[in-house]
Amino acid sequence: MNCIELNDPLTGEWTVFLETTETYNGSPITDILCSGFSEMYKKINAKYHRRVLHDSKINVKWFGAVGDGINDEAGYFNKALQFISDIGGGILFVPAGKYKLSHVDCETKKYSNITILAHGAEFIQLVPEKKDRISFPAPIPGDPNRVIYTYGRYRAADGMFVFDAKVTNQKDDSNSIKNIKFIGGTFISNVAQYGFDELLHLVCLHGVSNVTFEYCSFVGFLSDGVAVCRGLREDGVRDAYNRDVNFYKCNFDGVNKDNRQGISIYYCDGFSIDFCNFENICRPNMIGAIDIESDTESTISRRGIISNCSFKDIGGSCGAVTIFLRDYEGTTEKISHLGYIIDNCDFETVLTPLSVIGNNKAMIKTSNYGVVFKNNRCLNMDGIADLRQAYGVLFYNNLFNNVTSDTLTILRNTSGNNITFEKNTFDNFKHPAGLAFDGVAKNINFIENQFYNFSGTFITINDPNGIGRVVGNEFASSAVTVPFPLVTGDSASPEKVIRAIIKDNIYGANISHGNLYFFLNGNNLPTLDTITPNKVMYGESLCLMAGGTMPTGFTGDHSVMVKMSRENLANNYYPHVYQTVYPSPNNNGKIWRRQAINQTTWGDFIEIS
Repeated sequence: MNCIELNDPLTGEWTVFLETTETYNGSPITDILCSGFSEMYKKINAKYHRRVLHDSKINVKWFGAVGDGINDEAGYFNKALQFISDIGGGILFVPAGKYKLSHVDCETKKYSNITILAHGAEFIQLVPEKKDRISFPAPIPGDPNRVIYTYGRYRAADGMFVFDAKVTNQKDDSNSIKNIKFIGGTFISNVAQYGFDELLHLVCLHGVSNVTFEYCSFVGFLSDGVAVCRGLREDGVRDAYNRDVNFYKCNFDGVNKDNRQGISIYYCDGFSIDFCNFENICRPNMIGAIDIESDTESTISRRGIISNCSFKDIGGSCGAVTIFLRDYEGTTEKISHLGYIIDNCDFETVLTPLSVIGNNKAMIKTSNYGVVFKNNRCLNMDGIADLRQAYGVLFYNNLFNNVTSDTLTILRNTSGNNITFEKNTFDNFKHPAGLAFDGVAKNINFIENQFYNFSGTFITINDPNGIGRVVGNEFASSAVTVPFPLVTGDSASPEKVIRAIIKDNIYGANISHGNLYFFLNGNNLPTLDTITPNKVMYGESLCLMAGGTMPTGFTGDHSVMVKMSRENLANNYYPHVYQTVYPSPNNNGKIWRRQAINQTTWGDFIEIS
């Protein structure tokens, strides 16, 4: 077969055309193809030729794109991507330039196996002149007349780039758009000019598998930078299943914080966000920089890793990273929406670094740690976390410095179960309650953490049932004398704290040593008499007490160290409850002990030294 060499009139490059009767996918070349795709197929001297491709690379300028930022060039991109999809995939090369785009639509799984190589290219979102009014057919609780105005074409989501598999209720990626990669490229909208829009994203994905963004930037988005969603239409094709969406070394800049999120993941079975930067994102009534929340109980969001990222100046109403844990009891698939890791990230000037928002089954969940927040550095925030009905969350080896809120508790929740803080450093906390759980709680643990420069107490767990292990911590310094490093509600009883283990902690100079009994006494400094036998917890612990009925022969300061103990023996409620007073100055090492005679009364002290 013969080859000819021609000069491309759009790019100026010399290209080679191969004489053949077949297209790239093996179908016959026709005269229509030679006119419709004139830069891909030629008819010369009554013979058909097709352009020789190198590594399946297609230049968008072969299809008419200019890159001068003047006119809408979406048509050229659509034409080029359609050609690539027809030949089974390839690389769309986008030379450096400014490309104004309305909507680049890739629909159905035939748009698989496409790489868009766009270093130096700017994709500028072309926004319509006016917004459309969209009414939702079904009333929404709290918003019965929901009407929104959007530049988007659909009721649920739209974008400058849209990948939509156009299938419904998929349980795997059989009919998904697969193997899409964006390399380089800056996606730009003008939020300062057009303002917030709930539905018009820069990139919208529905029904995709193995999608990667590398070295991309997303700037000034009106809604989300990238939305991984369960459909574009509220009443149309939905739930096409998304899997393995990845971001590597990308930048998200919301410019003025009048946006939704940088990345929203409403339906995705596996994702990674690595070495990405997020800044100036999210209006106050939206979520944060990254929002992970499946839209329904039948859709999936799980198996996500966020690592080596930075978050700066993030607004919203939740955390810079927010994870919603759905309740999947009763579904046939028994889907677990866990498996999240946030590792080695930097957070600065955020409301909180992390929100975990669970569901009404939170207190009975028995899972291990489904959310792990580790090795992160967090500076200048209102609170260290926002936990609401959360369960199975581990905070490990993080730095939290300069927590500024003095009006909100640091951890706000309606319930929390199996929450552990281990090997973290907490420094410079303004709230006098310290790290505070204010709702129903179960198994809240603090293990080998360091506490510096607090404004009051260190830990507040209002629900005494929530106290788990408080072991090996260093309560180093507070601005005030702290008689009670750990505070809980005055509803506490021995039975409510029977699972508590509080030991081996280290205390600073103005901090009481392991005082546990005050919370059984209305949060007042206990005396020997106010801690009646029915308030003594199971096991043993030391407690500083002030005054009361002192042993006969006791002299000197009545502030003494007392050991309290209750043996956990069946059918023996009070006979095995003891109070032991240890030596005080001027008492020559004497020790006294007394035993309960009923649930509210002590017997006499007996010298046992």
